[in-house]
Amino acid sequence: MKEAVLQCPACGAESSQFSLYKKCLDYSVSHELFSIDACNSCGHLFTNPRPANAHIGSYYQSAAYISHSDTSQGFVNKLYKLARQATLLQKRSLVRKLSPEGKRLLDVGCGTGYFAEFCQRGGWMVEGVEPDPKARELAAQKIHGEVLQQIQEVAGNYRFDVITLWHVLEHMHDLSATFKKLCELVKPDGKVVIAVPNPEAYDATFYQHYWAAYDVPRHLHHFQPSVMQALARKFGFRVIRQRGMVLDSFYVSLLSERYRKGKLTLPSLLKAMEIGLKSNVKASQSSQYSSIIYVLEIV
Repeated sequence: MKEAVLQCPACGAESSQFSLYKKCLDYSVSHELFSIDACNSCGHLFTNPRPANAHIGSYYQSAAYISHSDTSQGFVNKLYKLARQATLLQKRSLVRKLSPEGKRLLDVGCGTGYFAEFCQRGGWMVEGVEPDPKARELAAQKIHGEVLQQIQEVAGNYRFDVITLWHVLEHMHDLSATFKKLCELVKPDGKVVIAVPNPEAYDATFYQHYWAAYDVPRHLHHFQPSVMQALARKFGFRVIRQRGMVLDSFYVSLLSERYRKGKLTLPSLLKAMEIGLKSNVKASQSSQYSSIIYVLEIV
């Protein structure tokens, strides 16, 4: 069941302010066509209509959806798992720098629990949130503790030194409720780390509707940097740091080439590497990386 979005999820503008931005196919599960609208008031891009929260689970039911299944099927997923080892070190290093004395972390959308477990082994007290039941069970086994289904179930005020959302905010149906809960849970001197794809990156403009990071309908939002800055201000945060995730442009370009060509061949593999590299080179000047990490603190 799909629902129409009648107010902009970012600024609240009415639907009369919406215009069609792009139509994209769900290449990984349903092969349905979905529309992405743009809010002419604030610029936010969002999938509209979208699956209702109670029914979106079926769009994640794919053996190839690696963050929920730990699958190694296929060349792209094997590359993803290799790259994950490097990114785990980078992510934990960032968390340590943001909170040298802190030891309590909440990983929202923890998937099968790799990052949470990695931080736990590094001495952090970790808690996780994961909506998918199979991934949640795997994560709970890794951290030897309970993993909650929704962020709204996390109890207590000002408990966490760092809260991380690695490619999670774009999946949230209710941005307002999510940001309000983050305000409630993070310590006054704590940090919130949000990583999301960037539709203004070069690889996005090159691949257009084939760009894999649109990932409709699982991605409900498609955040430009200006919208992320505005959202942070709206809910009492400020962005204190932005940094690119340089490996993402290569991974996304590989998937995009597969969608564009129907399969990965040696020429398309080389093309993906070219576009991924070109995207990072351009982003080194413009900061428009394929995915961006935003570090937030309460004003």
